[in-house]
Amino acid sequence: MLYIIIFISMSLVCFYSFLSIKNNTFIFIIFGIGLTLLSMFRFGFGMDYFSYLVHYTLNPSTIKDAISNQSHVDVGFRIIMGVFKYFKLNYEVFIAGISLMIMFMYLRVINKNSKFKIMSLLIFFSVYYSIYVNSALRQGIAIVIFFYSLLQIPKRGTNT
Repeated sequence: MLYIIIFISMSLVCFYSFLSIKNNTFIFIIFGIGLTLLSMFRFGFGMDYFSYLVHYTLNPSTIKDAISNQSHVDVGFRIIMGVFKYFKLNYEVFIAGISLMIMFMYLRVINKNSKFKIMSLLIFFSVYYSIYVNSALRQGIAIVIFFYSLLQIPKRGTNT
């Protein structure tokens, strides 16, 4: 029910922003912070939540051992889990940290490159949020790195 309310309110604000000439950066920030907090402080939400818990529990506590560990998890993700486990942080802090990083990067890309920030956030919420922020964390990290890299290509220089 909460996600439906968020979707309806974002849709109404998006519609209002097309009728108004005002810049809605403040509303974008409020929605962004709300979605970030919602993704950080979740328990059991997402299809992969408990499977990531098992992987996190079985991952070694040092980065060197995490790299050499034979599991079905990507090496980069094992390294990230190893860093969190090295500092003896529990799984909920790991989920909150990864979700914060993913949402920060998405919001940064939208804020810097979109003329209609609320509409971009609405599309992100409708298509990516529940799957790639709250469930498939590894794919969410890969997508946000891809978006960030893709949007940096035109800014590299004009003589290439």
